[in-house]
Amino acid sequence: MKPPDKMDTTEHQIFLQRKLMDVRKRAQYHWAFLRDSVKSVKKSVEEADMRELGISHGIYRERSLSHQQQITQVLFIPEYKEYLTNEGQTFHFFDEDGHKKSSFQATENINRVVFSSQTNQFVGYMQGQEHLYLMSKHFVPGTRSKAVGRIFMAAYNNSTGELITVGPHFITFWMFRYGARYLIPRKTTTTDFGETNMFITMVLEEATDQTQKIYFAYENGVVVYNIFSGTEVAHKKSLHSQPLTAMTFFNPYKYVITAARDGCIKVWDADWKIRMVFVGHSEQVNFLKIYPHGPAFISASLDCTLRVWNMDTSDEIDKVLIDDPIEGIDTQMDNDIFYTFSSNRVDLWKLQHLYYIHTHIGYKVNSIKVTSHPLLPQRAVVLCRDSSIRIICPPNGEVITTMLLKQSEGLIDAAYAIAEDTIFAVMSNGDIVKGLTNKNPCDIVSRWKGSNSEGICNCLLVYEYLVDLSGRSDIFTLAKHTAQRNKAKVLRGKPSKNRTLLLGGRKDGYICLIDWLTGEVPFKVEAHGSKGVLSMVANTKSDQLISAGMDNIIKVWRVYPFAHEAFTPLMSFYCAQCPSFMTTINISLGIAFQDLATATFSVVLYSLADRNRFDHKPDDDHMDRITGLSSCPRMKLYASSSIDGTVRIWSENNTLIRLLCLNAAIHSIAFCSSQGDLLVGIDNHLYLIPHTKYLPKSYKRKQACMKFLPVKAEQPLPYDENKLSLMNKADVMRLKNAHASF
Repeated sequence: MKPPDKMDTTEHQIFLQRKLMDVRKRAQYHWAFLRDSVKSVKKSVEEADMRELGISHGIYRERSLSHQQQITQVLFIPEYKEYLTNEGQTFHFFDEDGHKKSSFQATENINRVVFSSQTNQFVGYMQGQEHLYLMSKHFVPGTRSKAVGRIFMAAYNNSTGELITVGPHFITFWMFRYGARYLIPRKTTTTDFGETNMFITMVLEEATDQTQKIYFAYENGVVVYNIFSGTEVAHKKSLHSQPLTAMTFFNPYKYVITAARDGCIKVWDADWKIRMVFVGHSEQVNFLKIYPHGPAFISASLDCTLRVWNMDTSDEIDKVLIDDPIEGIDTQMDNDIFYTFSSNRVDLWKLQHLYYIHTHIGYKVNSIKVTSHPLLPQRAVVLCRDSSIRIICPPNGEVITTMLLKQSEGLIDAAYAIAEDTIFAVMSNGDIVKGLTNKNPCDIVSRWKGSNSEGICNCLLVYEYLVDLSGRSDIFTLAKHTAQRNKAKVLRGKPSKNRTLLLGGRKDGYICLIDWLTGEVPFKVEAHGSKGVLSMVANTKSDQLISAGMDNIIKVWRVYPFAHEAFTPLMSFYCAQCPSFMTTINISLGIAFQDLATATFSVVLYSLADRNRFDHKPDDDHMDRITGLSSCPRMKLYASSSIDGTVRIWSENNTLIRLLCLNAAIHSIAFCSSQGDLLVGIDNHLYLIPHTKYLPKSYKRKQACMKFLPVKAEQPLPYDENKLSLMNKADVMRLKNAHASF
């Protein structure tokens, strides 16, 4: 029998152990409950995010604010993110999301107000009368001032902090003085324009110096005054054949944009030379406002349409039908919400801006290829309809250099060896053209004639076998101080185990290795019979080459860069439809199949390791011809584009995670960053879809835990003036018309 003290100690230890086990179990239970709750919330958020697959580009009505009486004026106050609406002498404040905040009844006889952002005050007046009333933010009346005549128009000048009033035969510039309690006229200018020939509208130039101007639309011309001196500096007549009805000013380009009663819109530069003309409205244009994104503007017309016009592409980029002609509109730069009003309703419109013009090309973009060399910044190789190849810097859209070829020759395909500053192009007659990209335009150093019709290449591929990456840190250090062409020289100057191969897929079904110094073919292998090779893609991480042919067979080859017989077959599989496009992520192969006869336009993923096939629902397929397929290895995403105007984003399991409706035919597509930014060819230009516009929230959270290398923006190479002097004017225009967007 144990002594009593030992027995008490043992029982006490057992009690403590049980107590500790109970505490541990409760802690485990609470942690499990918390973990399951987080997982449940995470799963619910992901499911809700995936349910909203479709995102459409364009203008959409967000909300309507109904009023009991006729609306005479609407203001948006950016400092408070609120709207002010005016029903005669009753004023209502609304939040940015459209919820009503408060209402005020004006104690003074006013039906128009102007907000002074620098003094946080309102200035009210009755249109057609002489008095101005200074009021607080909450419409508490202050002092009263009298103008020299009846006031028809008023505006606040953010650049000078002054109020501008306009009436018959006068323009007055008012200052806020004595603690912003009084309005004092700084200058009154006498004009020749009275009640019978009054101005139609006015816009202010955004400038802070003494050259700031104010523009007035008058009859079919424009009258310009200097705001500092109050003097008339220009009176341009006969700008339109019909009287002007709307006008605005685009400050970055110093363009004056005018519209007339016949629906015609014209853009004028600072020297009053016409830059472009937009025709589309069938009736009078009532309003012109600057579009919040890019060099564009919005027009509103009596034909019940809102249209968006781009000044880089000189074309209409969007059109919205409305119920009734609007009576007012205003936009704010970098704000995706703008308003219109008519009768007793204010409409808030949402700008769902998915893509932005990135590079002005001027010709249809047939194909986009992005380099993947780990030591060098990414570049986009853009193959255009005019048989030109433009090397683009994806971060800023600058055209680094251009390979100009004769338009009549017909460009088929191109391959770019970025480390060697060399580009190869195959033409419709079978010739292969070799150029150097360290000059602008590119130097054409060789042209290898096609031997016969059967040996002509359908496609080219540069296979980069990279083993020695020891110079990576040196390259990125050097990149901060030197141009791209110097980096390539550093790479070539070091002994390396790396090798770059030029491969061609021929019409006779052979895949050939091309000596890029002489153009000779030291090795070729039969791949796809007599029907020809359709496309090739490199999977360098697995030392593989993948080819597709018109025989509907896809073959995977093992590449031996230093052997005479450079590739041997690994596997092959038959497809029911023609494989139009291919791309890879590690051991995953993405293929776009299409058959016009059966209306099949599908994207399929294959695992090259176990040959598993990943399909999706037929309802997720494209509705028309597929024009491109690209992959983002870092985010494990695939993107396909189609003539049906959509870009579809696929997961690594071939699940549709985003459907982007761009409302335009898409001719080409490529990922241009490791984060998922997309380049798309639409019409005659290159557009950018930022990853922030379409990625699901789960992918954005994943990016928050990832590290991405800094992106270096490159500048265009200077033009070689000696070459330009030898080129004809048409080719010089082709060269210089391509440029980065605003």
